[in-house]
Amino acid sequence: MVRVILTNDDGPPNPKESPYVFSFARALEKELGWEVKVVLPASQKSWIDGMGEYSDISRPLKDGEVAEWILLEATPATCANIALHNLFPGEIDLVISGPNFGRNSSACFMLSSGTIGATLSASLSHVRSIALSYATFHHPTPLSFTPPANSLSCRIIKSLYSNWGTDESGLRQGEVDLYSINVPMIETLLAEGSIEALWTTAWRNGYGRLFKPSQKPTTLKAAGPDAPSSSESSSRSITPANQPSHSLPKFETDAETAAHPLTFHFAPDMEPLVRPDVATLPEGTDTWALHRGFASVTPLRAAFAEPGAEGLCLAGEVEGRPGAKVRIRASKQEEFRVPWSKCRRTQRTFRLDLAFLPLGVTSSTLAILPFIKKRIPSTPLSGENMSTPLSTSHARVAAAAAPLLPLGRWESTPSQGVFASWPASSVTIHFKSSYLALEAGPETARKGRPWGSEPMIAWCITSPGEAEKPENMKTLRNVKPGEVIPLFEGESGVERVCRLYITDWGSVIEVAAFLCDSVDSLLPIPKGTEPTTRLLVIGDSISCAYSMGPDAGLPVPPHGAWDGYSLILERLLRAEGKHVGVETIAYPGVTLVDTYMAGWQQDGMVTKFWQESWNPSANPLYRPPTVIIIALGANDDGRDVPIFHFALNMSEFIKKLVSTFSASLTDVVILGPFYGVRRSGGSRFGPAMDALVKELRAEWENEEDKPKVHHVPTTDWLTPDVVPDGIHPDVEGNRILGEKLKVVEAAGWEEGTRW
Repeated sequence: MVRVILTNDDGPPNPKESPYVFSFARALEKELGWEVKVVLPASQKSWIDGMGEYSDISRPLKDGEVAEWILLEATPATCANIALHNLFPGEIDLVISGPNFGRNSSACFMLSSGTIGATLSASLSHVRSIALSYATFHHPTPLSFTPPANSLSCRIIKSLYSNWGTDESGLRQGEVDLYSINVPMIETLLAEGSIEALWTTAWRNGYGRLFKPSQKPTTLKAAGPDAPSSSESSSRSITPANQPSHSLPKFETDAETAAHPLTFHFAPDMEPLVRPDVATLPEGTDTWALHRGFASVTPLRAAFAEPGAEGLCLAGEVEGRPGAKVRIRASKQEEFRVPWSKCRRTQRTFRLDLAFLPLGVTSSTLAILPFIKKRIPSTPLSGENMSTPLSTSHARVAAAAAPLLPLGRWESTPSQGVFASWPASSVTIHFKSSYLALEAGPETARKGRPWGSEPMIAWCITSPGEAEKPENMKTLRNVKPGEVIPLFEGESGVERVCRLYITDWGSVIEVAAFLCDSVDSLLPIPKGTEPTTRLLVIGDSISCAYSMGPDAGLPVPPHGAWDGYSLILERLLRAEGKHVGVETIAYPGVTLVDTYMAGWQQDGMVTKFWQESWNPSANPLYRPPTVIIIALGANDDGRDVPIFHFALNMSEFIKKLVSTFSASLTDVVILGPFYGVRRSGGSRFGPAMDALVKELRAEWENEEDKPKVHHVPTTDWLTPDVVPDGIHPDVEGNRILGEKLKVVEAAGWEEGTRW
């Protein structure tokens, strides 16, 4: 039996500051059968969440409440040392620190973390140690996320421990001393086996000023458990030029520092750390992985060393010959170390294989070791080739080289595929082949509802100009990477159109290639078929055609997002002869504004919208919108977001959208929340939106390049019979919304069309 010390920096169980330690201790015992000794700080010791001030939440545990739990008035590092050398000397196999309430990815968080500090302390005592952190993406995090996060963490930890090598001295010199695991607390956890764990390196970011001079030189609040007490004062010389330009703001000096003792209080500007520009994150780092829905596993060493020196030459003196070069020998097992840059060229995604971990890698100088195990794709990728014959009868045409008409945020992959993740995204292809099939790429994954009730994709085969009908739609509930999906079999030589949709609100679809009779059987997109009016719908669960599903006794739309109001509106307008295309950027539960919890989070659409490729200059596949419909506010209202705060964010969001899409945008429509069934009188944000529209119209009155702005309330658009759960419309309810919006569009989106 493995004997474990469990510690943390969040203190004893507490729903607000330490919500995970109790259930995780039970998971270690029940799922792994390990013996767990719990030794915790008696109070909060996290300098980030505590904002530098101790939170006195210590309390004696009741008899029988938890067996063998010990609280110490000490730092996490001290808890680990006392546990190993005083409480349980010679009895412990592994120290686990966590689960931390919040991520510990990147160098800044690692070097400032009490969670990591405890594992470093254990490593310096020559005991294996693992830091575990649960990265927060929702506030509050649903309680249902905790059990699967615990189970995933147990699996990873068991695999790491079981494959941990030792050398003859037992000190593991030159091997891994500790691991840092970060698990994203996202909906994907609810789908068993859907979260992948990646080997990562630490994002080497940096920070600058963390403190500000106090207004009154009386006390110095602690930046963490090792900071000076309130009776001490501290001053320090800081050279702004030494601070990294990409991190936190530079220190602002106080002109009166010479007049009296200078004290400081902990007041960091954490914006660049908690809300990084995701597009610029180094690929393969822990923060990069978390923001793409992966769990990260970062191998570390408790050593200060110069990284990357093996194999280099140093000028020195050898056998009395001045200036001769000394060759530093590379690791004997260096062939197992695969640099990330080299792996990236061969395969886009790398998984942590929980059955085997290559822990035989050694390095005498690396402080952070990039262990990476490649995942072999189930279907070979085409590389630079446009097409590769799959058999004697079919040709394989890489999706990025095929004549596609994309709608939505489709991006190219290094393997010549294309992928997207937002519901209602589509690609259209014209063909005259007797056979057409889709090959799913390695990025394909279901990340939404765990039971997978919604189909991941839907498609329709029509003649040119023919309308899509429900009876002609085909769907596939689950799509796996490498899977070949037949889309059409029939007579060759006849031009047909295939439009493929992403229909699940939580899935990523990569189209790696199309299989057809020959390369020539895929036809160019005919002139005049590309939409001239492109509607971008930005919304929440209602814009995803979301249903509470079987757990609530409700059906899901049979065609997923294809049954949603946005694509219904597109079909209605096309039936009138208009060249219209629709894309949707929407996700269940999303708010307009960012929420606040121990700092501003990047969970609102004002932030999330800009985290994906949208700019044609950055992604030539993207077609910018001519009309933007913003259908947000129900979740903000449910979280009691102040009206002024919502209005301010809406104003800034619209202005940024207008600036970004200035070359194409003609109209911006603020659509009132669709909750008239549960609330009489409409949205409490309504009057503020009316005022905002008037303000923007007045501001842009004499600017010809600015779009028209409209506010369209939706009070009483829906009736209870089409909203079975009181919030989300069924298929008929979505049809009604589409019909209402068609009338509004015909009236030029003007306020006079209110219902």
